[in-house]
Amino acid sequence: MNNSTLKDRDFNIWLNFFEKEKPSLTKFISLLNKKDLYFLNHPLEVDFENELYEKIRPGGFMEKDFQEILKNENPKETYYKTRLALCLLKKINFDIIKKRIGKNNFYDVIEKSLIDGHYEEYGVQFEKLVSLAINFYLLPKTSLIDIAFFRGVSLGLRYKSKKDENKLKGKVFINKVKIYFGI
Repeated sequence: MNNSTLKDRDFNIWLNFFEKEKPSLTKFISLLNKKDLYFLNHPLEVDFENELYEKIRPGGFMEKDFQEILKNENPKETYYKTRLALCLLKKINFDIIKKRIGKNNFYDVIEKSLIDGHYEEYGVQFEKLVSLAINFYLLPKTSLIDIAFFRGVSLGLRYKSKKDENKLKGKVFINKVKIYFGI
């Protein structure tokens, strides 16, 4: 693979982003809106001797999020679930990852992302994500009722009072400003 291909596809920007330990989700959303998304769900063909070999996953950069959600022993961990849910807005095709981890694991990860993700903090609506997930066959239609119920319970525990809801509104505003400025 030549260097012009890597540059044309904003590969180095994504590589630098994903090398960081839990980088900013506002920066991630900003990059989703401005950069080529190809390497989020496609592999880079590199030789075993290439220094990038260890950094590239066969399902693209987002495969790490799927793996982290599958192996996560801490159910309260929401970073990867939120990041994956945010990817759904861009209609990224995860067929390669679905084949790699299996259909049931794939559905499990998408469900966990929709239920536990904190994407509401970025102004993203649950209904929009569920609609996209079902329309693009990322979830079976039969799981909709269960996901909606568990999402409601999750939000009820997170935002118990009017004060909590007001804090959320402030957080959404701040995050939208950060997204706009790419920070």
